[in-house]
Formats: sequence, structure tokens, C-alpha cells
Amino acid sequence: MTYQGKTSKIKSLDKDTINQICSGQVILDLSTAVKEVIENSLDAKATSIEIQFNNYGLDSITIIDNGIGINPDDYESIALPHYTSKLQEFNQLEQLSTYGFRGEALSSICASSNLVIISCTKEQEPMGVKLEYDYQGNLVKKESVARKQGTTIYMKNFFELFPVRQKTFKKNIRREYAKCLSILQGYALVCTDVKIVCSNKPPKGSRDICFSTQCNKLMKDNISNIFGSKVTKLLTEIDFSFNINSGITIKGFISQPTNSCGRNSNDRQYYFINQRPCDLQKISKCINEVYRMFNMHQYPIVVVNIEVKSDEYDINVTPNKRTILIHNEEELVTQLREELIKFCEPYRNIVATSGINYQTSKINSNNLSASLRSLSQLKSSFSHAEDLEPVDKKVLLLSPKISKENNQTIDSIFKKVDKKSSDLDEDIPMIENESIMEEENNISTPQKIRKLENGIEKILSIKGKKEKESYTDYSPADSPHSIFSSKTKTKVQYRGTIHPDIDYSVHLDYVRKHNKIKIQKKLKKLMEKSSGSLENNSMTITRTNIAKEDELTSTARLAHIISKEDFKNMDVLGQFNLGFIIARLRTAETQELFIVDQHASDEKYNFESLKKTTNIQNQRLLKPRPLELTAKDEHIVMEHLDTFKANGFELKVDMEQPPTQRISLLTQPYSKNVEFGIKDLEELIPRLVDEPPNTIIKCSKLEAMYASRACRKSVMVGMALTHKKMKTILNHMSEMDQPWNCPHGRPTMRHLASIDLQS
Repeated sequence: MTYQGKTSKIKSLDKDTINQICSGQVILDLSTAVKEVIENSLDAKATSIEIQFNNYGLDSITIIDNGIGINPDDYESIALPHYTSKLQEFNQLEQLSTYGFRGEALSSICASSNLVIISCTKEQEPMGVKLEYDYQGNLVKKESVARKQGTTIYMKNFFELFPVRQKTFKKNIRREYAKCLSILQGYALVCTDVKIVCSNKPPKGSRDICFSTQCNKLMKDNISNIFGSKVTKLLTEIDFSFNINSGITIKGFISQPTNSCGRNSNDRQYYFINQRPCDLQKISKCINEVYRMFNMHQYPIVVVNIEVKSDEYDINVTPNKRTILIHNEEELVTQLREELIKFCEPYRNIVATSGINYQTSKINSNNLSASLRSLSQLKSSFSHAEDLEPVDKKVLLLSPKISKENNQTIDSIFKKVDKKSSDLDEDIPMIENESIMEEENNISTPQKIRKLENGIEKILSIKGKKEKESYTDYSPADSPHSIFSSKTKTKVQYRGTIHPDIDYSVHLDYVRKHNKIKIQKKLKKLMEKSSGSLENNSMTITRTNIAKEDELTSTARLAHIISKEDFKNMDVLGQFNLGFIIARLRTAETQELFIVDQHASDEKYNFESLKKTTNIQNQRLLKPRPLELTAKDEHIVMEHLDTFKANGFELKVDMEQPPTQRISLLTQPYSKNVEFGIKDLEELIPRLVDEPPNTIIKCSKLEAMYASRACRKSVMVGMALTHKKMKTILNHMSEMDQPWNCPHGRPTMRHLASIDLQS
């Protein structure tokens, strides 16, 4: 081995160097130091543990417990590396029942901070001993102090000997503090018969309680203390037993696999093995996959403890002991998947699989007249006409399931209603098609559409039944592809019999396939014709393979071929198939041909314009609405109040209130007929965990609203465009921040060919 041209002799590292290198691998951050001390307190049989942060841990951390205390004989060695009372030889690791066993925690804390310990055993009470240690773990000072039975650990000046790490630590102290709260919440959830209190004293102000458990005997009560009573109501207890190894049991709680019971992120998932917090990637993946089979848009809340014999898992894998290897884990995952499916299956019947929310109420025949009158308000939006060319006499398909004997035609339904017209909300999507007869029809709001569906259902269900009977009120879920829109220039036509056992939607897949085939045929003929013509004029065409590549790769290549400024220099050659703009970019050596999706490109321009110009309004609530957030979530929200305000959520912070009840919602945002609620606020919280204060992030529903509105106000496929309009679309692309894809991810353009003139 050489160093600066000289041969260096292999020598043993000195003790101090070894200690500093190894301790840096044990105490990685603030949360690791707190975790190690908490585990020591639990190993000491403590029933009360209090964690006190000063300035979020930047100044100091104090952890107080009422455990058995430290034996006076161990004062000298307790902070030395690899000194422990929990393990004498390696074989005992398989019968281990304590959290710690390596003897590295306190020695690593000494190397990373200034450590002071105050301890008192039952025999020493009421006088304890104050112990101070240097960075090597040596006892340097000892004095008597008043103390009840237990131990107090005081740590300050973290990473003083590691300048780079200390600078990063100070810069990200709020993030480190939030991570500490998350780790501590795990122990507070799983440890029964132990009271755990966490508090923080900011630089200005009094000490605040972050969270507190009440020495509960049940895990469910701990969950209520940490997450709030409302969350507890969403959970269902599980108790699975598996005949694997010597027997494995999984107990705990998981949120019901129904809408609104889950979370938008997996930030509330806690896994334990024999009450030890850990990361179980395979089991976590299994639970999430099965849950999303029944509630595909959310993640479950999970708090589960796996009970397994200590000799059937390996804990000594990583320094933080959070990665654990279970013997026959693959078999456990397989059986767990089967049990979870059985557990979730009963909930399938109460899930609206079509995205429709069902509400059952009672009606009688006297109410039918009112229902029929509501139907008449939409009568003018539906009329009989000749069959659409591509439709080939398709029938209107309706759902959910209704008795086949109640089939009626649209004609017979509309004989019962009066002719009226109504306004349509501007946020409902628009369809324009050459093959659909144009007529100005105005329909009013999505609620009127629901009335139409309700009226149809009432008529279909009334036949042959008693005067009073129940019916179902359908509330269609919002869809970016709804066929009703503002100022719709359409006369919808359909003919034939209603089929009540199929879905309420006009299926246009066959239209898309029909148009796709026509486009492909025309494009092929165009390329063949162009190729032959160009060959006669001594030109070379080089086709790109961008269309065959994945979206990210093709977008990157497209960006290399042109820049945004090139859009202004493109010439419009014409419109293809009433859906695409053929453009040419001249360079010194070549002429590049591009095909631009007229709808996708105009949609992206409108999307970015709406983001800049739309004014999100908010409605002040009559009474502030308390938000039940965890201590960690409360801290994140308080650090990003400006972000929530930018999303229309004005919040009030009251530190006098108990934990989980300190933040109240004052205003709720809306934009026209789109409202934003608590779920949208909660969705922002996990996204802000790693973001610095004043970072502006928009909730996903707001982004989806912009995309939906942009889609509806953009030029549609099937619209004939003037040369001026096509040039305007190309010029707009040069003004966008990101013109390569529409808000829904579709590419706005593709490169067709490079034409080189030959000498």
C-alpha cells in the first residue's frame, strides 16, 4: 500500500480513532441517540419515561425514567465501548429478550455529545449520583444529588467533534426533530403499561407537550393517545396465527379497506417484532398490496406486532437494529397474504366498485311526479337521431344491476316528462365531433345529471312493486372524461333498449380504435408517398425511433433534437386527420418534420396558464374545525403554515390545547364547484417532511383540477384549425415551462423524419 509515493506499514489503529470511527456508525443522527436511550430505559423496567427536547434537540435532550437505576459497581464502565450486562457470549443472542446487547449505545453517545447521567437505585433513594463522562467514555466527575429511583440521561452539543456532520445537523434540526417524534411514537404505540411523554421547549416560550400515553394496558388506547380517537374508529383488530417454525402470531390493527378509512401515504405504518420497532419490507409490501386490491387509492394505517421466538429471527444485521431477518419469511408472507385477503373480502360488498357512492332512502309513488319533473329538465339534452357512423347502432349502456324485466326504452321514459332546458356548469367537460349533430343545449350542474339518473332508476324500479319501496341514489364520482360539459354543442343520439345490468357510460373505445386504425393507414400512405417523391428529388429521409421508446427516453431525445425556442421558427405544413399539426423546422443542414398533438399541446399551455392565473378562494368556517394530527404532523404543519395558506387552508395554532388538538382549520378552499377538504390538507403533510420552510407545494387535487379545466377549454381532436390557429399553438409551446407532455402525461409531439438535401 502506498501513500504519496511512500510505502506505509500496516498498523493497528489507536483506541481513540477506533472509538470515533465506530461510534459514528452507531449514532447516525439525533433520532438514533434518542432511540438508544429509550431502549435502555425500557430494559431497566421503567414504567414512566419523559423525553425533554430543548430547542428541538439543538441545545440539549433530557430523558428521565423510573427504572431500576445503575448499579454503583458499573459507574466506571457503563460508558466504555462494548461493556454490557445483557450479553456475555454470542450464543446468548438467540435467547435475547432485551433491546440492547452490543454495549455501544452510551459509548457512542459520549463520542458524539457531552453526556451526563444522574442515577439512583432503590437502595440509594432518596440520594442519587451525578456522573459526567468524557468523549472516550471515561468517568471524569461524580457527585451526590437528590433523586428518586430511576435514571436521567442528559445530552448536549451533538456532533461537536464532527464539524461537517454538526453543520448539517444544525441546518436540518427541524427535520431531525420530526424524525425523532416518528421514532418515539413507535415505542409509545407498542409499549403497554408504560407512560411515555415527549415535550419540547422552543427558544422562546414555554415547554409544550408533543404527545403522551397514559400507561395504557391496551395497544388500542395507545393508538388513541397518539393518533386521536377518530383514527381508532377506522381501525379493525387482526389476530393471525401461522404454523411456521415454532409458531408465529401477528396481532395489531389495520384500517378498514374502504374509502376514506385509509391514508394518501404510508406514513402511519408501524411494524414490531416482539415489541421491537423495525422495518419489515416484505411484510409491509404484502399488506399494502392486498389492501390496495380493495382500496386502490389509499394506503392502510398499520400497527402490528409479530410474536416469534427469539431464536427464529436475526436482529444483528444493521447498527440501528431495525432490519431483521425472519426464518422462512417467504412462507410467512405467502400465508399472510391469504389471511389478509380473507380479512378484507367482507368489506368488498360495501365498496362502490364502480366509483359510485350509494345512499339508500325510502320513496313512495307520490314522489315520482317530482322526480319526473327533474328528468324533464334534461330532456332537451337527449334526442333521437340517425345512427352515428362509427357507432353502428350501439345502445346506451346503463348500470348498476336492475331487474331485466324492468327494461324500458329511452323513448318511453321521455314520454313521461316535459321538455325543458337548463344551464350546464362551465367546469363540466366538452365533446365536439363532426358526426354528432350540433345544437346549443344548456344543462345545469352535475346535480341535474344525478337527477336524471335518479329518475331513470325510479321508473325502472317502480313496475310491479308496492307503493313504498327503496331505491338507490347514485352520486357519480368526478371523472376527467365526463361527457357532459358547458355550452355543449351536441345533440346526443341513441336508440334501442336500456340494459340495466351494465354500466352507465357511453363506451367510446371502439371509436378511438376506429380512428387509430384510420390514422395509421393514412400516415403509412403519407410516408410512402412522401418517400417516393423525395427520392425523385434527390433527398434523404431519416426516420427516428422515438415513438418506439419509453416516454422518459423519448422526451429526453426530443429535447435534444429541438429547444423551446425552435417552436417559433417552425413552419406549419398543415393539419392531419383533424387531430395533428404537421410542422417543419429548417436548419442549415436538414429539414426536420414533426407531428404535434393539437389537443395535448394546447391543453398543456392552458394548464400552465391556469396555474398562474386561477384565484383559489376560501370560505371561512362558522366555527374553527379541530384537526386531529400526531405530534410529528403538528410540527410539520406549524413549520409550513405558508404552504397550507397558499393552498387555501388558513390554520390556527393554539399551544394551550393538548397534543393532537392544537391546530384548527379556519378556512376551506374552493374554486368554482370544486371544494377541497381535510383529506387534501392531510395529503400535503407527508410531502413536506423533507422540505424546508416556505416551500410551496400544491395538493394533487388542485393539480388535477387545473388539468381537467385545461382539457375542457382546449381545442379538441376533430376540430378543423386555421393556419393562424395552428401557428398560435406552436408559438405557445415556446412559452411553456415544460412543453413536452400534457398534464396527463401524453406526449405533445413526436419527430417524424429528417430530410437531407443531397448534392
